[in-house]
Amino acid sequence: MKKGIVAATLICSLALATPLAASPLYGGYNGKSLFWIDSFFFGIDNEGRWWVRLPLDILAGRMRLIFKLESSGVLSAELVVFNTVGQADFLIGIDTDGLSWGESYQADFLAGTDSSGATWTEQSMYTFAGSGSDSSQNNWWFFTYDYQNLFSLTAGVNLTLLLQPPAGEEGDTTPAAGETSFSPLSILRREESIKLITLVKALSRNDRLLSRAKTFYRHSPDQAALLQFAADEVFSPTRRKRIEGILSDLIGAPSEF
Repeated sequence: MKKGIVAATLICSLALATPLAASPLYGGYNGKSLFWIDSFFFGIDNEGRWWVRLPLDILAGRMRLIFKLESSGVLSAELVVFNTVGQADFLIGIDTDGLSWGESYQADFLAGTDSSGATWTEQSMYTFAGSGSDSSQNNWWFFTYDYQNLFSLTAGVNLTLLLQPPAGEEGDTTPAAGETSFSPLSILRREESIKLITLVKALSRNDRLLSRAKTFYRHSPDQAALLQFAADEVFSPTRRKRIEGILSDLIGAPSEF
């Protein structure tokens, strides 16, 4: 019983301690989404694109691996290091599409860059709101809300897309073929949301998976090998199907990135 309480406390701290960037993708916002909701463990945007994160603490309070599965099938691995220089933390990541990125955190400020040349910053204000911008001239706001004491939700809106001229005027914003409108608010469906969060939490405290991740990281710390580990053992084909099934029930059939 005591062990279970400690494990539950650890998993809650994972969500609370990791910075909730407003981005639906990678480390920095890429400008694709008009609106999105992110609960850290999983999220969705207005086009039905979703992502699921699995955090594994390699060294409690100091080092964490975060694996992510996206609805396009892209896998990513991120290494987060806490409190290395004063209060500064940093993150490095890579995905199966060949993109790599890095972020640094200092108090309420985040700065990031990726291998495509994109840069971004985010600033938190108070404990429930913040803003961001990137080198592609995107600007966004995000707001954090504790949903029914169940999990924290971060909702973001791209102000640059929101304020574009109507279709037919300068900067025509007619949706591209195949794009669909979708409401991320379906993430608030409590029963299915709990089912997904419960699955991710169970994996996060799976002793065998955590032990394998620690052993693997000590012997093969390169990022490319981490992605292979993610494909073989973290988001295995069986787990992917289960996650996709839960999300299908939660939000309907999502479109790909």
